[in-house]
This record gives sequence, structure tokens and C-alpha cells, in this order.
Amino acid sequence: MIALHLLQSENCHFRVLTWNIYSSKIENKREQEKIARLIISQNADFVQLNEFSLDSCLVIDSLLSEHYPYREDVNAKVKAGDVFYSRKEFVESGKYSSTIPNCIFSKVYFEEDSLFIIGCHLPGNNHEGQIEIDDADSLRRVKTFWRHYQNAQEKRKEAVCNIKRTVQESSLPMIVMGDMNDFNASAPMDSLKDAGMKNAWWEGGLGYGATYHEGWLRLRIDHIYYNDKLKLEGVKVVNTDLSDHNILIADFSIVD
Repeated sequence: MIALHLLQSENCHFRVLTWNIYSSKIENKREQEKIARLIISQNADFVQLNEFSLDSCLVIDSLLSEHYPYREDVNAKVKAGDVFYSRKEFVESGKYSSTIPNCIFSKVYFEEDSLFIIGCHLPGNNHEGQIEIDDADSLRRVKTFWRHYQNAQEKRKEAVCNIKRTVQESSLPMIVMGDMNDFNASAPMDSLKDAGMKNAWWEGGLGYGATYHEGWLRLRIDHIYYNDKLKLEGVKVVNTDLSDHNILIADFSIVD
């Protein structure tokens, strides 16, 4: 499946990249090097990685730090958390909220403006394996998955409600991005839309733009949202087998 993108610009002000690298499945130094080199090749100004464990990602961190002098992480030292790399110095950064375990906020000074980025990994659906349609008890498994999905979605709605308040209260150019474990038209994502945020792929992508792949399953659950202080200049999905997620990238300029 090829994900196409409509908008392109050589004069974009900055590029953001978000990727769930599934670090618990990284087996060796060579895989880490491939992941780091792929990230570096995308030439993003701001990189957010989900499921990043420092114990499993020392090589990745070392290689990325050569290109990104500023970093912030949450829970990365004790489990698979999140990390944010930046070419720009932080005005302010840290854990976004104690109620959202894997969520980082970063404010950077960018030319004449400050840019506010929230990188998040919203609660997952906690199901084990795929649902095989030819299983004798497939209906039971589907019902179990649906129950897990509904329970997790309630947690995502609570988390996004918190982020929504920040979006509404801020006057800065703002981006909310990451593995959100839900679909564009879901209740949590609609909450961001209600706050005036636009989905980069919905605005500039062509095709489904799947960001998650496992077996036959293809889902678009990683997102980049932005407010009206920013203009979308380009968006693309980079397909890769180095994780069960693909890379999502967007280019922006700041509206005068």
C-alpha cells in the first residue's frame, strides 16, 4: 500500500516527525542503526518517538543526539516511554500531565514565534494478538476486543479533554502529534477537531495513509494535528518494516 501526499514545498519553515518505534522488539545494534539512519534521512526539525526505552535504544539515542542537540523524555528510563528530539532550544519542556503518563510538551522559539508541540501516546486497546476471522470462537474475541476498545477510548477521551483545554487557552502555533490509538473520526479525535485543530493527513493526504500494520491489519492511528496559526505545506507516510508503525511527517509554515 502506497501513501501519497498532495502538498509539497521547498520553503517550509519546519518539519515534524512522529513514529512509534516499538523498541521492545528491537533485537540488535544493527536494527537500532537502521532506525536512526531512517529518521535522520527524513531531515525533520522535531522528532517524537513513541515506545522508546533507553535501555533498548542507546545506539539510536547516540546517533540522533549528533543531529538533535536538545531532547526531552518521559518514562523512557524505566519502561517504553516517549522521547522528543529538537534542533531548536526549548523555551520550556517536560511531562505534560501526571494524568497522561506518556505525554511530552515542548515550547521552542522559532524565528519570530514560539511553537508549542504536544507529543502523546494515548492509552492502547490492550488486546492480545490479531482476531482471526476463521477462529471457532472469533465472535467472542471480537466482542472482547470491542469491550477493550471502548474502555480504552474512555481513557483517551479523558486525556484529550485535558489537551483540548490547553489548545483552547493557548494563542501560540500548536501541534499535537503521536500514536493516538484511535481513528480520525473517533470521539477523542473529534474533541481535538472541536478545539479548532486540523488533521494533517485529512487536510493534505491522498489515500488511506495507514500508519499501523500487523499481518493483514492496516490502520491510521498515528496523527498530526495543528491549529490555524500554522499552514500545512506537506504531509507523507514513510512505509517501513522496522516497526509495526510507519513514520508520519508533516511540513508547516507559521501564518503571519
